[in-house]
Amino acid sequence: MYFLANPKRFERAFPYFFWPFAGLALVGCGVGLVLGLGFTPPGVKHGEMVRMLYIHPQSAILGLLCWAAMAGSASLAFALRHPLADVATQAIALPGLLFTAIALSTGIVWSYPGFGGVPWADPMIILVTILLLLYGTYFALVHAYADPLVGRRMGGILAMLGLGVVILIHFTPDVFNTTHQDRGVGPRAIGGVLRVPFYSMMLGCLGLAGALSLLRMRLLVEEMKLRSAFLRDQLA
Repeated sequence: MYFLANPKRFERAFPYFFWPFAGLALVGCGVGLVLGLGFTPPGVKHGEMVRMLYIHPQSAILGLLCWAAMAGSASLAFALRHPLADVATQAIALPGLLFTAIALSTGIVWSYPGFGGVPWADPMIILVTILLLLYGTYFALVHAYADPLVGRRMGGILAMLGLGVVILIHFTPDVFNTTHQDRGVGPRAIGGVLRVPFYSMMLGCLGLAGALSLLRMRLLVEEMKLRSAFLRDQLA
């Protein structure tokens, strides 16, 4: 990990990490969308709404995974003083916010025809809404301080504390009485013609999250270099 602590080394290694994720996103989402939207028959229970299966679960999983990755990166920054760990935390937050927003909106749309209205009191919808607000609060904290390092450290504390919400969301279908279907995306839960496009979209969304995080991280590193150069000129 410390090999990538130097910004110049990170920039040299960037293409070797970015392009595999970008390729996975392109191939996975391409195959998933073509097979899912073009060849999946309507569901017995959900009809055409079954196609939500190719965006909602993937977005929900990635929203949780991104926050868990943020908590891990923030912990690394505090424990080992890794120079770029705080930057990685901030970079991962962007795709995490996007995926969580997609998961919440598609979950609300998906629940409407099945339950005759939006179940606003449903524990899953409440908790995912809280997670979305946590993402927004993280960005507000990061940009609330004149010193970006202080903002990232404060945001890192929130990332570690918010991990409890992620764990609670993960176990909500097992613990609470919720309209959400049982947790699980194994072969028994997803079968037949749904399996290939489902897992293709899962891999594609994972690649998209990785590519966006790395791209955002590179932009933040460039921003740090420009800020350092500006401060040196001011002190000269």
